[in-house]
Amino acid sequence: MKNSSFTSAIADIKAKLSIVDVIQGFVSLKKSGKNHIGLCPFHDDNNPSMHVNDEKGFFHCFSCGAGGDVFGFLMRYSNISFPEALKELAQKAGVRLPAPRPRTKSEKKKEATSARFFKINSLVCSFYSNNLRSSGKNSARAREYLESRGISSEIIEEFKLGFAPDRWDATVKFASKNNIGVKELEELGLVIARESGSGHYDRFRNRIIFPITEITGRICGFGGRTLSEDESKQPKYMNSPESPVFDKRSVLYGLYHSKSEIVRKRKAVLVEGYMDFIKLYANGIRNVVATLGTAFTNEHARFLRRFCEEVVIVYDGDTAGIRSAVRAGEILLEQGISSSICRIPDGLDPDDYLEEYGPESLAELIAAAVDVSDFIIDDTFARYREKKMSSGESIKFLVDLVSKIKDPVRRAEAVSKVTGLFGIRESEFLSLVKTPNPGRNRGSLAPTTLIPEKSIHEREIVRILLKFPHLMSAEKIENIGRDFENGDLKVILKRVGEGEFTEVSSLMSSFEKIEMQQLLSELVFSSDDLIDDTTSEKILNDCVKELELRNIAFKRNEVIERIRNQRDSSDKTLERKLVEQYRDLVSMEKTIRGTAS
Repeated sequence: MKNSSFTSAIADIKAKLSIVDVIQGFVSLKKSGKNHIGLCPFHDDNNPSMHVNDEKGFFHCFSCGAGGDVFGFLMRYSNISFPEALKELAQKAGVRLPAPRPRTKSEKKKEATSARFFKINSLVCSFYSNNLRSSGKNSARAREYLESRGISSEIIEEFKLGFAPDRWDATVKFASKNNIGVKELEELGLVIARESGSGHYDRFRNRIIFPITEITGRICGFGGRTLSEDESKQPKYMNSPESPVFDKRSVLYGLYHSKSEIVRKRKAVLVEGYMDFIKLYANGIRNVVATLGTAFTNEHARFLRRFCEEVVIVYDGDTAGIRSAVRAGEILLEQGISSSICRIPDGLDPDDYLEEYGPESLAELIAAAVDVSDFIIDDTFARYREKKMSSGESIKFLVDLVSKIKDPVRRAEAVSKVTGLFGIRESEFLSLVKTPNPGRNRGSLAPTTLIPEKSIHEREIVRILLKFPHLMSAEKIENIGRDFENGDLKVILKRVGEGEFTEVSSLMSSFEKIEMQQLLSELVFSSDDLIDDTTSEKILNDCVKELELRNIAFKRNEVIERIRNQRDSSDKTLERKLVEQYRDLVSMEKTIRGTAS
């Protein structure tokens, strides 16, 4: 949370700067009712879909979902951090920012440690780079390997590629000569303590080194590709372990180099490993990122969403690669990012395909990538036909898939395709995908672009309380918040319940993350249909009831599963207790629905 001095400065900036005036410096806007509208700069917009409300101080695109306040717009447009946006807008508004609060000893120590670790990584990176250029036999072999893979000296220089000598103590000795403590190397994962006796040995030996940079270009870790003739005895690729400056769940290899091209094209090409990235980048596909050879995560998706609206997944063409691509596609769907999957033929990886068919052919494959939902549906049906999945497993998997598709047109297309392939009625399939929306006949539920269907009632509760916070006590807000599944909505609900923010604009300013500002702007811009608090209170109560019913259903299913597992047991007492629990839950459900006799 920001301190009061900065909160006051933010309020002053917003009071002195019209969000319309700021955005008009980048986008042409036209007055339309109480809003201004214009072409959204965050996606390929041909029909003005970005609305800017000067009174509320928000902008929102009803096509791609981008939204937020004046800080959020500048952060997204210029790809800068909140402190950078704050500084720029303060200068524009003529507002003097307060001096930052004095840092605590703990904060100073943490910052000093991080700075020290980044410096050590930089020194070790130079050590590896120098080794690659040295006259040693293994260094020459490393250069020959890179040359054989079509990696030019320019690319080697740009990405600071290096070589770890085939020795157990090369990095240890380098550190001792450069005033680097061995314990510091150990914490960074560059050396490993010996299990027997004292001392340490190098983690990376006889490996091509790929320095890993975070978004500002500082080296946070390393990856290594073995040059051992017997690759079966050790992993082909390995990464530094996580450290105080390296979190592999949120770092994407090469993003520092490719972010400007990704922003320009509003599209990223996602590959799995270092060499795939290097080869695509070297062959002119510059909007590429890689996942360090590890699983793609929600953190990766959220981070990537800051730079683009579309991702093309280009993983290996073998079975394992396809499974990984499907998992990545599901995560991107869940995060509301448009994505497609490029199938590399003949079980090749992108690097091999480039070698055999050339960059033009790969670019054509990428351009012809299949929408991720279509790909997953086709892949699931093929596995069902091959008897690798049962009909029930397939339908359950695809129900989960369709529930993640936010675009109503794509969702309808996916439902039609699934039901056509599996020969089931759309009504039956849809009954599994979503629950009835209370108040729909009153026109109360606005389309949701950022929240999964399963969280629709949570979304509606927050949407109503943002406009009519007096409809629910702080105690009740705290209680129902415990039942929320969506973490972002839970955070907004908690802040509404705390009552710190008398205006939505100040609530917006409490969030520095673009994703949270985008969600809040969507909720606020969609609340115009909430005309009066009487009708809204009825809808609110309906939604709370649906949350309670959802929780009872979850508990009931758990009890049913336990009863099934207990059938073969001799403990009939426990079985009777479980049956009684089930009856109590059914009775509670009837009471909530108002059908109890």
